[in-house]
Amino acid sequence: MKFVNIVTSLFLIMISINCKYAFEERGYVIANSGLSFRQSPKADSLRLNIIPRDEFFLILDKEGPEDTIEGTTKRWWKVNYNDQIGWIFSGFAAIYDPSFYDVKKSLYKGDLSIKVEFYNELKTFFSKKAENHCQLNFVSNDFPSGDGDETFDEVYTIEINTKIDSMVVLSKYNSFSVRITNLEHYKDEIVISYVNSDQRVGNSISTIAWVLDKDKKTFFNREQLGKGTWWTNLIYRPNDEKSYICNSHLKSWLYPFLQ
Repeated sequence: MKFVNIVTSLFLIMISINCKYAFEERGYVIANSGLSFRQSPKADSLRLNIIPRDEFFLILDKEGPEDTIEGTTKRWWKVNYNDQIGWIFSGFAAIYDPSFYDVKKSLYKGDLSIKVEFYNELKTFFSKKAENHCQLNFVSNDFPSGDGDETFDEVYTIEINTKIDSMVVLSKYNSFSVRITNLEHYKDEIVISYVNSDQRVGNSISTIAWVLDKDKKTFFNREQLGKGTWWTNLIYRPNDEKSYICNSHLKSWLYPFLQ
């Protein structure tokens, strides 16, 4: 009987722990200069620390007093950062939503070892290393764009999400997302098969081959480089200024296709 009681107690403890983690809500800092972590919910209270950009914290209470800082009106949040309790102004933070980035939403059907190798190689291109490095942001070389009356230096950015094997390609006037279905490694090239999520394009599979230059930490398509200003004609380098947390444009671009 004692054994049964012990097992039952352990089972209830495990359920309690799992429920606790299930209801935990995490946030992260979006301010470039970091966010003050204070003793009380006041802008002039004792600063305990500065939470760097992209760092996670555990949200304990979102109903702190409302405040206006630098023209932004939001509430103070009570949070746990590095096992210390304090307050942050939520106007420069965001809530992390991991449910959207469920690995089951990936369309990838290829060799898992090649995928891991590819993502790990791209991660080494960045000077900034983070545990939450689930999003890899790259920016292209610039090129002239405009309608003749107004010209500007345009770039494409690529945000690769390693959780759901998807990319969003962004420029000022043209943005779309693609979902990776397969990766193949040939000598110094990675061949990417993908489906464009734009419903107007359909579900046909396209491919692009990237050469990864480990020394210069860039990648490009050897056959198409310099032959135009489409996203496939450019050379890309890591964009260390951007966030690595899964909070990218992918959510807005892909949401209708991941139901």
